[in-house]
Amino acid sequence: ATDPVVDGDRRAWHRAAAAAGRDEVVAAELERAAGRAGRRGGYAAAGAFLTRAAALTPDTRHRVRRLLAAAQDECTAGNPGKARALLEEAGADLDGPYERGLAKRVEGDICLAADQPAEAARLLLAAADELADVDRSLARDALMDALTAAGITRRFSAPGADARAVARAVRALPVWRGASPTARDLLLDAYAAYLLDGPAAAASLIRHAQAALDQDEASGPVPFSYLRIACWMACATWDDNRAHAIVRKGVEQARRQGAMTPLAMLLVLLGESCLLAGEIGPARDAFAERREIKSAAADFCRTGEVVVLAWRGEERAARSLAAVVTEDATRRQHGWRVVWVEYALSVLELALGHYRDALDSVTHDYEENPVLAALAWPDQIEAAVRCGETQLASKILDRLAQRSSGSTAGPAVGLLTRSRALLADDHDAERLYLQAIDQLSGCRGPAHLARACLVYGEWLRRENRGS
Repeated sequence: ATDPVVDGDRRAWHRAAAAAGRDEVVAAELERAAGRAGRRGGYAAAGAFLTRAAALTPDTRHRVRRLLAAAQDECTAGNPGKARALLEEAGADLDGPYERGLAKRVEGDICLAADQPAEAARLLLAAADELADVDRSLARDALMDALTAAGITRRFSAPGADARAVARAVRALPVWRGASPTARDLLLDAYAAYLLDGPAAAASLIRHAQAALDQDEASGPVPFSYLRIACWMACATWDDNRAHAIVRKGVEQARRQGAMTPLAMLLVLLGESCLLAGEIGPARDAFAERREIKSAAADFCRTGEVVVLAWRGEERAARSLAAVVTEDATRRQHGWRVVWVEYALSVLELALGHYRDALDSVTHDYEENPVLAALAWPDQIEAAVRCGETQLASKILDRLAQRSSGSTAGPAVGLLTRSRALLADDHDAERLYLQAIDQLSGCRGPAHLARACLVYGEWLRRENRGS
């Protein structure tokens, strides 16, 4: 009674319900329905179609492939428990490097969704190794996910599974000779170069990758893992408008498609992008939405809230929550959360005039988080100057200048000029402060401009020019 063109998905499901036994024709029809659901972002529906298709598949190899694809869709939809059950069902029949590599990749993504990033990075590296000679594109996709996992663990990464180790694996696994690199390939290679060689050496690769990504976005959605990397690179190179545009599109895409696992990760990047621009209110909203998503899965996530409390000067609440988040993040090996809490406490101490404490709050260098380094180094310079440690301040300023080299973005130029003003002699200081205020006036959000006005006002007071 159903039309195979107008109502193909319903027809496939009813044919499956009527099947008396295994039937490849019906299973293939279900798989096509899953493809249609996946293209419109219905990951849970795609997972359900593929699960039923696998149950009706007579050929063992095809059955395993459909089970693994179903597990991947369920994982993306935010159902890691369901995904793991499907993976276990496929486990007994894995045969050959392709199936084993695909299974490890799915298992790594499940661990990532289930908040086990250290195990995820190890599995995804192993998946890339299995797939390297049979499907280079899938192998590199696994390495992109491994970079995401390593970005979560950071200082707690296992030996051989940190971000730089994954970047070396990317470099050792280039696209096939003679093949044209896609935007995804260019993004992956650019980020690997950024991690291994630094921002200056990677600048041209980043620009090339970003241009290719713009073309890809015009022709259809870009995979979420690549959007995350593109946003990281834009933030780390001070292109805050690009970063904001990328992550906003990604968040809208994830909401539209019901992709809860990517949405939770992208909301962190949205909050970071807002902080980079000095937009505290929108950052708070992004972190609050992520908290609601994670709470629905009985997961604790209040890191962004600590940062917002610190920026707003709510000392007691910020310190109390920071202790709780640090303990939880350390237990779960979330290095990215620990470094953000350290940043939040540094901001709080700086605001309270506790300059030595502001420096001491940071136990690891911000180089482990290239996005945060751009935001935090100007604060470290201010704290060091107030402590009389001009040599340390100059050293950090040199690194900030190197990171900002060639950038014309307002935050990059303005924060660098503000930092130079803090170290300048009286003859140059006022000129630099006024330049910084002018440069930051055109940026999104008021916070960085307000901070520049504050340090200029403090300088005027010290010069007895308060009136």
